Amino acid sequence: MAAMEPTDLCNVVAMSVTSIMFLMNFGALFASVDPNSHPAEDAKLGITDAKKEEYNQLNSGGSPSRVNRIANNQMEQFPMALFVLWGAKLVGGAPHMVMLAFLLYLLWRGGFI
Repeated sequence: MAAMEPTDLCNVVAMSVTSIMFLMNFGALFASVDPNSHPAEDAKLGITDAKKEEYNQLNSGGSPSRVNRIANNQMEQFPMALFVLWGAKLVGGAPHMVMLAFLLYLLWRGGFI
């Protein structure tokens, strides 16, 4: 089996990091959903009064919970970061440097959370 060309490997890394970032963002948004905005029939999905009270306690005091802050921050940061990273890849940036940038950003974001 032949080794991958640097540009092909860069494509794989870029797509993989983008997919992981999508899943991170989805998970954060899912975890930060306000159960108080669900109708009563969503009790079948586990949205109970206990969940609503837990959410209200986490978000009391006028400031959002850590999960909400992470979700909001990712909504701001991920699109711009991906725009810059994919832009560097598409305009012909050095494949190894672009791969490194994608991976370092992913590691930094993972550590930040």
